[in-house]
Amino acid sequence: MRSTLALLLGFASTALSLNVAQSASAFEFGTDGLLFGQDTRLDLTFNESHGKYMSKLALFSVDDGIATWVQDLFAEVKGSDNSSANGWLGTCGNTVLAGENGLCTTSALLSAGQAYTFGLTSSSTTVFSTSALNLKNQQQAVFGSFGSEGTDGTRFDLAFDFQSSNPYTGDGSRVAFEDQAGAGDRDYQDFSFTAKATTIPDEPAADVPEPASVLGLAVTASVMLRRRDRGGDRHAS
Repeated sequence: MRSTLALLLGFASTALSLNVAQSASAFEFGTDGLLFGQDTRLDLTFNESHGKYMSKLALFSVDDGIATWVQDLFAEVKGSDNSSANGWLGTCGNTVLAGENGLCTTSALLSAGQAYTFGLTSSSTTVFSTSALNLKNQQQAVFGSFGSEGTDGTRFDLAFDFQSSNPYTGDGSRVAFEDQAGAGDRDYQDFSFTAKATTIPDEPAADVPEPASVLGLAVTASVMLRRRDRGGDRHAS
């Protein structure tokens, strides 16, 4: 019986470890780069833009500090909805064309272990979400925020606090760019979108017992063991 209890406790420990590992796959999502431990799909939704020039957002792979284009994500068809109105505001269905579902959405597949970055091209200049790829390692994007909530050009002084975020949350992660190289006016609201990550399993995952279930069996076995020991003591007396 004692050996059974020890075995059940061992199973509980293993199940707990496996569940923790499965629920928190290693990833990097921020100004240090985009990197996932497993193949991952990113679902992106355009939010809005504030800029005089047409912009295009793309995904790039990164190897040895060199960014290589992978695919376009969103492309503006004009600089803004209505010239300089509302801070050169650009919206879905106007500045960025909507799809058949009426939304401005797209997706991208990211391979496990491959580094990526977002790149925003505006007026022939491209800035990256990975700071190390920018002029003087300047931060050009914020993660977990849409930047300044003020009028266009209002400085966003909290950019340093938004250098990474979790794209696995329910609504995904907010991402926003400052489109001028060298951080420009630092409003970080020139092009914004959300990105939600979904892990793509290599194969169907084996069923792992819930830790609570295994621990329950272990507790039951422990109670039975104690009762048996007490019974043995009474017979001995």
